[in-house]
Amino acid sequence: MNLATQLASTAQGISDLTLIEQAQHCCSLAKQLERAGEYDAAREALSSFWPELAGQSIVRELDRQTTAEVLLRLGALMGWLGGATQSQRQESAKDLITRSIEIFTELSELEQVAEAQSDLALCYWREGSFDEARVQLHTALHLTPDENNELQAVLLIRAGIVEERKQRLQEALRYYYQAGPLLDRSEDHALKGAFHNEFALLFTRLGTEENRRDYLDKALIEAAAASFHFEQSGNTRFLARVENNLGFLYFTWPSTVMPTSIWIVRVTCFWKRKI
Repeated sequence: MNLATQLASTAQGISDLTLIEQAQHCCSLAKQLERAGEYDAAREALSSFWPELAGQSIVRELDRQTTAEVLLRLGALMGWLGGATQSQRQESAKDLITRSIEIFTELSELEQVAEAQSDLALCYWREGSFDEARVQLHTALHLTPDENNELQAVLLIRAGIVEERKQRLQEALRYYYQAGPLLDRSEDHALKGAFHNEFALLFTRLGTEENRRDYLDKALIEAAAASFHFEQSGNTRFLARVENNLGFLYFTWPSTVMPTSIWIVRVTCFWKRKI
């Protein structure tokens, strides 16, 4: 069952569940949709708990753990939606996520605190508060247990994004090289796509600033890998972003370097599809 079908059947399938069970189910579905880039569908999945529609009263009927999970999903999604009211949205998102962190801390759920801090860091990053985003990510990395490879990878990727935007390119490169091995056993195509896409953007920038052909080739290979994983995850939104980034790359670099690079992309795409 794909996510769209799952969303359509949610209203019918949860009618016999308790309110807490409904909330947990909706959070799980919304998180899947969010990772697929389907933000409007994720909002619909959480419509029963969306502050503008349901008010705050419904959250008071949940236990503390579930309340924190709902607040985190609402905050993370509100941050992604952003849009024309970006500043206002990020403030609301930060408020919701911060409230979830307070509850997770009370419950000693340190992994969930780290996950929430990661989403809080994204809100700071979107509004340009890079130093605060860095603090949140560094704190979250210290809270994350070694065995949780995927959460560590998410934090490292986001730390790399912050450093890249701060023009600390070598520091960003170090974070991405740390994240890579953590994803070897992961089956999360959306996460792998995000990793390769950010790596491609970094190599593009490094290649442009240092005029290095090898970085261009690496950028194209990473972009091909990102496209593959976003296709597998059904994330058409981010797949389109990869294509847009490739367009910028081809525009930026001289046409004389393109034949070999195009060959690399085609071979990489073919190899990825054989997996």
